[in-house]
Amino acid sequence: KTVRQACRRLKEHGAPTNITTIEPSQNLRRSARIAENKKFQIYYGESDTSDYEEVNPEKTITSAIQRHITSTNHKMDWINWSILDRDNHPYRLLVKESLAITENSPSLNRTTRSIPLVSKKWNVTHNRKLESLRTEYNRTQEDPHISSIDPIKNYSKRKLTTKEHSALVNGLDYVYHNPSFNEKDFISNVETFFVTLLGRCTDKYDWEEKELDENITYNLTPEQLQYAAKLRSISDRFKRNAAKECNLKTKIHKESKLVLRELAQDKSIYITRPDKGKGIVILDHDEYVNKMLEILNDPLTFKTLDHDPTIKKENKLRGTLLKMKKRGFLSEAEYKQAFPVGSHCARIYGLPKIHKSGIPLRPVMSTIGSYNYRLAKLLANKLQPLRKRWFLLM
Repeated sequence: KTVRQACRRLKEHGAPTNITTIEPSQNLRRSARIAENKKFQIYYGESDTSDYEEVNPEKTITSAIQRHITSTNHKMDWINWSILDRDNHPYRLLVKESLAITENSPSLNRTTRSIPLVSKKWNVTHNRKLESLRTEYNRTQEDPHISSIDPIKNYSKRKLTTKEHSALVNGLDYVYHNPSFNEKDFISNVETFFVTLLGRCTDKYDWEEKELDENITYNLTPEQLQYAAKLRSISDRFKRNAAKECNLKTKIHKESKLVLRELAQDKSIYITRPDKGKGIVILDHDEYVNKMLEILNDPLTFKTLDHDPTIKKENKLRGTLLKMKKRGFLSEAEYKQAFPVGSHCARIYGLPKIHKSGIPLRPVMSTIGSYNYRLAKLLANKLQPLRKRWFLLM
């Protein structure tokens, strides 16, 4: 540390011009003794400033940067940073960071001397974060039902039981898979695997025609027959275990479906998804209805109609589509696809904004089943290829 301070002081203030002889004493500063040391010599680069570096001819130079400075008499800069590839990885990272700071902001030259301290502070912070993540991960792995973030937000007066929470935790779009075991596909795959290992063991190929009552003769050695028996026993054991697992899954799925059916029949709550992200939000039904009525009663956004104009607009759209078909703008298939049948009014619903106070609702208009929904779907399919191109000429 004292050597670096002395070199920095000599670099900033220069070599002393007026040197007075003093008697040696125990209180002589270390920097003065270093300045008079013959092991230090001055290297001049392209800049006007001089650098004092310790030179030890007897010591073998192992650093790629030091070898570069010694051979070319040129200071290390960001242009020839590729020399760092010859050194070890931690040293390369430290020097690259120092060169980047020196290149981008010369006023931060003093900061490069504190990079080891800053790197140590960063390592301590990162290690602390990693340790907290490992602790949280190990805690969740011990019990898979424990999660740091609960996807269910219950703002209703009803308290969910453990079974109800387990049934809802998978999400609203979760589909229970079919727990049945396909025995035919399993036997076919095992036979294919056996034939792949041993090759063709019969007189005829699988695709050749055979009589229904024709017996198939297998040409197997005693060792092959022994391994075939082992494979048969393994397959039978796997089938039994798979049947037990399927029965258990069927029982669990049946219980979950009964719980979900009971929740759906409860008219005092409203189950939906949040405005942003995924999850489940449970609200009181009366509170949800009051918030939606407050949105619909806004005269600047909605207005009340005395009659339902859906049938009138549907008939008008039918006439327009028929004219376009006669003029050749629509094909028969496109006309049938866009032709409205049994239309109804668009539906509106609200998604709760759980990240805001008061849990306001964002109104969403669903046009599925409206008079122009099928036409909009046709246009979306027509415009889909154009969205993949960056440049279009219309």
